[in-house]
Amino acid sequence: MKTAFFSIRFFKIALFIFPAFLITGCQSAVDQSNYQPELKDKSKVIQNSNAQKEANKTVSENTNAAENTFDEAKTANLNTVAADTSNLITNTGLGKIRLGAKVADIKKSYPDAAFKIVSGTLDDGVSDIEASRGGEKLFYFTTENFDETETVELPAQNEKIDFLLTDNPKFATAQGVKVGQTFGDAEKLYGKPKFFGELNYDFVVFDNPAVNKIAFYFVHAGEKQVDRDYSPKMRITHIGIGK
Repeated sequence: MKTAFFSIRFFKIALFIFPAFLITGCQSAVDQSNYQPELKDKSKVIQNSNAQKEANKTVSENTNAAENTFDEAKTANLNTVAADTSNLITNTGLGKIRLGAKVADIKKSYPDAAFKIVSGTLDDGVSDIEASRGGEKLFYFTTENFDETETVELPAQNEKIDFLLTDNPKFATAQGVKVGQTFGDAEKLYGKPKFFGELNYDFVVFDNPAVNKIAFYFVHAGEKQVDRDYSPKMRITHIGIGK
């Protein structure tokens, strides 16, 4: 009896367990089937996200490259205008002279030039050293130890140049801008300028890297009012650079 009862009970248990096993297996298969697409979807999202990042990176690199190419092309175009480097005005020099050069270097570069102290070039109360040749004014300069208001003697040969200025139209920037042209002419090349006002003269500077250390002056002889309106129609009277 026990053997028969055990066999019947085992059979009943088997009948109970087997369907349950089948159900669990099916459910697991269903869950696994449902889970696989979810994994695939997440994988696609990650792949799409990475692809988008790469696309954005490529766009950013292309944009930067295009901007750099434009800036380089613009600078290249600006720097191809002037051919006479002996009369070139740059951010660091004027003609054959560079800021930081010695007075002796000026005499070597312009051996036939004459030098004298003059006042009133830009301001009645300030003195400069004028360099001229055959009666033609070339440029003006000062040195680090030159007292613009009191000095009556020319600086020593070893003193260094800290300011250069010209009102001679023979000198020009690499883009051909020179004394006598209007500020509108310069604006076409360099954009809108920044304006600076002084008592007897005004000047502007441009953000363009080709000339951002150069000052373009317009002097108002005999005018004492401080507030004056800048106009592109005004003419450049002097061009200078300083340390």
